Amino acid sequence: MNNVLIFSGGSFDVKRMSARLKEKKYDYIIAADSGAEYAASLGLKPDIILGDLDSVSAETLEYFKKEGCPVKKFRPEKDETDFDIALKEAISLKPEMITVLGATGTRLDHTLTTFFCIMRVLEDGVDCEIIDPNNRIYFRNSDFVISKEEQYGNFVSLVPVTESVTLTIKGMKYPLENKKVFRGESLCQSNEIVDEKAEISVKDGTVAVFESMD
Repeated sequence: MNNVLIFSGGSFDVKRMSARLKEKKYDYIIAADSGAEYAASLGLKPDIILGDLDSVSAETLEYFKKEGCPVKKFRPEKDETDFDIALKEAISLKPEMITVLGATGTRLDHTLTTFFCIMRVLEDGVDCEIIDPNNRIYFRNSDFVISKEEQYGNFVSLVPVTESVTLTIKGMKYPLENKKVFRGESLCQSNEIVDEKAEISVKDGTVAVFESMD
């Protein structure tokens, strides 16, 4: 299993996401509750729908059932969010990459929890990204490269999520050399790639990476 796609129930831009999905191929699609509505809007059939199913419409659920899509229903009084359940389902497939759509939105508590769920996946050795209309978000705790040609938007921010992290940044407007940055500092906000690629070294901690467009 190479690439798994999760539809969650947050904010979603059908037009922009449709254009992006045409560029990618996914081996398995998971819809978390009302994420099934987004899959339907794009004409995609999930390989499984799961969650407490309190947000997806009965019509959409019935449509996918008739299409042979498995549905796994959980009781509302559960210890995990629908997204967390979907993420664990994705991890069980042992993919190389998990892409999450609809993971951010007006519920900032859900958004923050989702970020830390994604951070947990890093410890399992699985690459995971959140894509929303304005951002590509992922976590890194080792060296990585961002191609200017392929970046999502024009800005890159590195946000320490551990107590501190040591960063070296090359190929960007504001470079760093073995700089210790503490959680809560805003030093690495809104940087820009000026070379063909940015080379970023992450030591002794973890950063959330935001590739953003205004």
